[in-house]
Parts: sequence; structure tokens; C-alpha cells
Amino acid sequence: MPAPVAGPTSRSTARTRAAVDPTRLWVSGIYNGSGVHRSDDGGETFAALGDIGHNDLVAVDIADPARATLLAGGHEQKQTLYRSSDGGQTWSNVGGAIPAEAHFSSLPVIIDAQRWLLGTCGWGDGTCGIWRTTDAGQSWSMVSDAAAQSTPLRAKGGKLYWSLAGGGITRSDDDGETWSESGPGGLGGASPIEPPDGRVVVVGNERLMISADGGDTFAPVGEPLPFAPAGVAYSSVQKRFFVWHWDCGEVVLPDAIASAGFDWQLP
Repeated sequence: MPAPVAGPTSRSTARTRAAVDPTRLWVSGIYNGSGVHRSDDGGETFAALGDIGHNDLVAVDIADPARATLLAGGHEQKQTLYRSSDGGQTWSNVGGAIPAEAHFSSLPVIIDAQRWLLGTCGWGDGTCGIWRTTDAGQSWSMVSDAAAQSTPLRAKGGKLYWSLAGGGITRSDDDGETWSESGPGGLGGASPIEPPDGRVVVVGNERLMISADGGDTFAPVGEPLPFAPAGVAYSSVQKRFFVWHWDCGEVVLPDAIASAGFDWQLP
């Protein structure tokens, strides 16, 4: 693995890319200004969407070509889920119907305009789990008591993968109606990713772990990790994995980002 390189100080936490327009993407951020930004030029520039802030994750209705519906989960806040119906120009808090016992309403997922998922977990009091609505947030039901954290992966085949606090992956094959543990223990923490050939990659205890069977089994890939990553990404252009970590200080760690080459063999 080559020497790591330093990265930016931003605590932006989630990215969503439009499937039909790879140059358009959305970013949520806890600190450093507005809570949701959008780029229309592949990340060269970003514009703030609306006036909300302090958000953990932004979800976009990719099923809608207009990308009109967006959700943003409040950072370490209960019953705080912002919805936009105009592509992010205006927002309203629709979290009042989330059950009061649910933990922080940080991690939304949009299946379509009516069906949403919400991962709730965090420190202090509250019930960790995955909640589901079929009426655009007017009512919610708990579909899993799994301690979902980080950004979930909705793979090309429709499966959903969610990392769990304390390790592990939970998977849904039916748009979030039911969930089951996936793979061995010790996985997770960072968000799962799906590189170009459709396999699933997650962070393991010492190495990245890869699954070619939809998450039933995982095998180690690559060299030992240089640190416990906060996330993993893959560049199909550079054919490299990237991992990163951070702390709550005001400086970039000297080894904030590291990368390693890996060439996918497309079918």
C-alpha cells in the first residue's frame, strides 16, 4: 500500500450520486455550513440547497427522474427528518410521526416517493432499529431491531445492506420489509460499497472483505488495513480503493487517507 495522503477537513458524511447523470451528486454535512449541497459538475463545485443544517445523511428519490423528493436526517436529533419536494429548494420537518422511543433519526433511505426507511441509533436513551413508512412519513413501523449505522448500500440488484454498530451487516431482499444478518461477525462499521462488477465490499477487522454471492459469504481482499477506517470507496478510473479516518480535532490527520490498487475483472 502506498504512502497515505492528507485529505480535506470537512465532516461531510454522505454522498448520493444520480444513476442517470453521473455528474450530479448530493452531499450532507454536519458542520461547515449548510446541511445539504448539490453538484452538477462531478464535484468541481457545490451549491447549498435550502437553509437546513447539521445533517447526517441525505437521501434522494432516484426512482423519480426529476429528483424532486429529498430527505435529510438530523445529526444526533430525535424526530428530526427534513423533507424537500422541490429538489432541495425548501424543506420541512416531517419527523413528528416518528415514534418517540426511536433513537436519533439520522439515516433515511428513499425507496420511492411513499416508501422510506430510517435507521435510528446513537448514544444515550432511545431505541436502535430500522423503521419503515409506506405513506411518506405519516406513520412508521419498526421492521428490525438492528443497530443500523453509517450510509446503507442499495445495490444494483435491489438488495439493501446496512452496517451495524458493534460490527456486522444486515441485509434486505424486499425493499426493507424484512432484514437478516449477512456474512460473518466482525464486519461493518463503515458503509458497504458496490464496485463496478456488482460484488459487495465492507470493512473487516484487519482487511477489506468482499462478497460475490450477495452477502452470504465474505473473503478478505488486499493488504492489511493501515488503520480502522471510517469509510471505504473505490475509483473505477484509478482502479484503487481509498480508506480514511479522522478525529474530532481541528487538523487533518497526517495519515488521513490511504489507497491501494485493485483492478476489477468485469464479467
